[in-house]
Amino acid sequence: MRLIFRLQLVLFFSGWLSDGLFSQQIRFKVYSREQGIMNPFVYSVSQDKNGYLYLATGEDVYRYDGFAFVPIRFQKEELKAYSTRIFNDDRGNLWFGMSNGLVFVWDGKNSRRINLPSGVTSQITEILADKTGIKWVVTQQNGIFGVTENGQVIRCDSVLPGRILTSALYTTNNNLLIAANDGIYLFTPSGNSRCPEQRGKIENFPETHVNKLIQLQTSQTILAATDDNGLLQIEADPAGGNSFKVSDFGKSFGINQQSITSVFEDTEHNIWVAAAGEGVVEILWNQESGKYSGVRHFNTSNGLPVNFIRSFFQDREGQIWMATYGSGVVSFADEALQFYDFSDFTGKSITAVTLRGTELLLAGPKGILVLNKNTLVNRLFIPAGTKGLPADRITTMFTDRRGIVWVGTAESGCYLFDINAASFRRVWFSGNAVENVINHINGKGDSIFIATNGGLVIVDLNRNTFVLLTMSDGLPYNIIQSVFIDRNEKVWLACASKGIFNLSEHTYRSEGISALIEFSAIAQDTNGNYWAGTLGQGVLCFLPDTLFQVNTTTGLGSNYVYGVASDRDGEIWLGHRMSISRIDPVKKSVKVFDKAYGFTADCNPNALVSDPGGMMWIGTTEGLVGYNLNKEKRTNIAPVLNIVSLRIDDKEYDPTGRIVLPYGTHRVRIEFIGLNFRSPERVFYRYRLNGFDPEWTDAGGNRFVNYNNLRDGKYSFGLIACNDQGDCSETDSFFTIDVRLPLWKQWWFLLVMLASTALAVYGIMYYREQQLNEFNKRLETQLAERTREVIQKKEEIEQKNKEIIQSIEYAQRIQQSMLPSASQLSQYFTGYFLFYRPRDIVSGDFYWFDRLKDNRFLLICADSTGHGVPGGFMSVMGTTLIKDICYRSDLESPSEMLALLDHEIHRRLNQNIEAERSNDGMDLILCDINLETYVVRIASAMRPVILYVNGEQMYIPGSRNSVGGTIISHEDKVFEDRVYAMSKGDLIYMFSDGYTDQFGGPLGKKFKIARLRNLLKDIHQKPMTEQYQHIKSTFDLWKGDQPQIDDVLFLGIQL
Repeated sequence: MRLIFRLQLVLFFSGWLSDGLFSQQIRFKVYSREQGIMNPFVYSVSQDKNGYLYLATGEDVYRYDGFAFVPIRFQKEELKAYSTRIFNDDRGNLWFGMSNGLVFVWDGKNSRRINLPSGVTSQITEILADKTGIKWVVTQQNGIFGVTENGQVIRCDSVLPGRILTSALYTTNNNLLIAANDGIYLFTPSGNSRCPEQRGKIENFPETHVNKLIQLQTSQTILAATDDNGLLQIEADPAGGNSFKVSDFGKSFGINQQSITSVFEDTEHNIWVAAAGEGVVEILWNQESGKYSGVRHFNTSNGLPVNFIRSFFQDREGQIWMATYGSGVVSFADEALQFYDFSDFTGKSITAVTLRGTELLLAGPKGILVLNKNTLVNRLFIPAGTKGLPADRITTMFTDRRGIVWVGTAESGCYLFDINAASFRRVWFSGNAVENVINHINGKGDSIFIATNGGLVIVDLNRNTFVLLTMSDGLPYNIIQSVFIDRNEKVWLACASKGIFNLSEHTYRSEGISALIEFSAIAQDTNGNYWAGTLGQGVLCFLPDTLFQVNTTTGLGSNYVYGVASDRDGEIWLGHRMSISRIDPVKKSVKVFDKAYGFTADCNPNALVSDPGGMMWIGTTEGLVGYNLNKEKRTNIAPVLNIVSLRIDDKEYDPTGRIVLPYGTHRVRIEFIGLNFRSPERVFYRYRLNGFDPEWTDAGGNRFVNYNNLRDGKYSFGLIACNDQGDCSETDSFFTIDVRLPLWKQWWFLLVMLASTALAVYGIMYYREQQLNEFNKRLETQLAERTREVIQKKEEIEQKNKEIIQSIEYAQRIQQSMLPSASQLSQYFTGYFLFYRPRDIVSGDFYWFDRLKDNRFLLICADSTGHGVPGGFMSVMGTTLIKDICYRSDLESPSEMLALLDHEIHRRLNQNIEAERSNDGMDLILCDINLETYVVRIASAMRPVILYVNGEQMYIPGSRNSVGGTIISHEDKVFEDRVYAMSKGDLIYMFSDGYTDQFGGPLGKKFKIARLRNLLKDIHQKPMTEQYQHIKSTFDLWKGDQPQIDDVLFLGIQL
């Protein structure tokens, strides 16, 4: 935890107010015992090449990573001394000068001692380097010593003998100035690694103790911090030579004959002066004029924890660090972030803020305060309960085009504030209490929009009308949190809905939002994108075609947003509890100002105001917060990446270069850090172990990763760290880990095994080849013998097959001869077709027809059980029986014929209930046609018949019993006659199931009776010859490549 001190500047004003005061607060970060610095007396601060900060204290040297102060030990020696100076050389190594004359060089991991002569025991007062790279160590009472690049020590203890040396400086022209207790002496290099040569003493410089010498970056001017003569300036005499001009530099800035312990120039040329016992003076450099133009004072009376500052340091991010006597080290949190306390006027909480030209209006529990926004000089204060201002909480303020301020309250409706008249007038009050709760006010031109808990009030200034809109008028919700007017003057409402509501067009921007979201405020960036704050979902950015969300998982300070505003640069500011978030829409980065910056208050709803001049004003529960964009320092410095620890199988490894591990499974733990001292808690990481991780992994703020199953292979570790401004640093490979392959994966082992395997295979193959040759000889003999036998058997089988086929073909001829000639049908009917296709050589389907006495004509279409030879046998038997039955004179009806045929098949095949015999039979249609009257009688066993009578299709289902087949008592098996009066030209269709049961079509399904009926509807008016072609082609197309599953018989008759 960091301690936060406040800089308070107390100002007194007069005017309309008497005895008015407020305090401006700049907050410091203080690091002392509570943060781990055991000795709070700090002498020096520096930063190494890896980005770590180092503090030299009265006991230990501490290394700081943004989270913890860790003491370091030089060569593990128990030193009875402390470090008084830190010097950073051109290689990034740190040189530590000790109070007992020792010098150590630290490379970030290890230290080495510089072997100065044994007689050197006095304090090291300065370490510096000349242009040749020699490091010069200045001791307090033992002269100076040079250290070359190869470690050779140049002994110059005869320099200024008997004097106390306090500081030294190499000027830009490589002259050496050494401050002693009796003045400042000038030396020039002698070359050849020899001691510098003394050229004289600077005249007119008082005999005083010099604590620090620096040369300004913009000139040849040298500043000397003295004990008794303030801050002196040394300039070379224009006449040349060794003459110098000495003057009082600090006098112009209010620094008189004070004791100055240190002086420092930062990268923006501001000069920081430490006055012993009086704090710090900052002399401000004006970039435009190129001159020093002002000062700032910091001491215990206005914020510093102590008035004794020993030295200054500026880190790579631009932060100023102050080494103090007794209070550790101090740094600025953010100079642009300013805190103001107007509690004597408004009360502690600032509930509403608005701008009116050059005026800044603040509302609080005690009333409304009007200030000059540039000087914050009080112009007017109206206490609550006076001048028409109600004693109610003010929730919002808005300045219209006339300069009139609209004031919304928590319970009392809306008021107009005339600043010139210093009076208030209520303009909106409703009998419905919820309509008096004013959440926000906004406006454009002559229209004012008042957001209430009971709807939206629209005010027309020209007509002086007030119109209340609610859900019944099309609003998404009655509780309106805020109103936003975009750059195109479209009006948007933030309320509970599935998107932000465009009042101008009565449309939503939802981009796929399906759930109800409570929107609190809206703003627009420079690209025209809308940013909508929510209560619980963070902030949603409505891009042209999609939605982008920022929440706590992506760096937002809180998911609850109480106010949204866009600054002059188009960045989005969000108010939360105890923090403020700032989003860069381009980088999609989030910077959070929280307790690390001294921000501990809650932002009040809709109390964020952006000033085009560069100020953001935020009303909070602890006063007014301002952020001056003109003072912010954006360094765009990415975090410095470091591997803190690499442990493999609980053993520490050096995380540089290549690490070779034996074969096996290894556990790896990697700890890392991205050094950033402005917001160390807001650094976010991504890592990847190449060879193990398929892609980069987001680690958030976690600074370690574990791998528990690292097997053989090559791996390299990459790391990315980004600060809260979106500045990122990336290293693809910090180190590589090579886990050796097992013995059986080594190339030489594989080569030996391959050669051994090849030799063994060759031996086996040679042996097998010999065995195979002998076997082949035996096999050839056996094969020749077997071949003769096979050929003989083949000839026998072929002869038998030939005989069988001949027998079947003979049976086919017999079957064909028993079928009547189809041409006979043309003698008695207008037309006919017969589609007959056996599946095999002989068929189970058959037909029979003939003319009987009395002009009767019988047609029979039969489908016997089975197909092929079995079916052929049944068809021959059926044909024979049918002829005998049909010519009998005692049988008048088709049903009688079928019943007799059924009886004969059961008898001939010995089918009865008692004996389990053959179940063979047939499905059959018997059609009796009177050739004179065209009365048709039909009896059917299972098979349907399709008739066309007067052009209308009639579907005649068959009976549920077959002829023969299933053993049923004769009393239960009934065949019925169906009689139809038909006319000439009518049609009769009879068919076996081989047509309708055929698989095919695009899905491989059966043709089915329904498809056949539709086919006949399409073709029944065509001539019978064309119908035949359609019946045949439709079957072939449907079947396609599918096999024919059954015999097919299809007979069509036109009377």
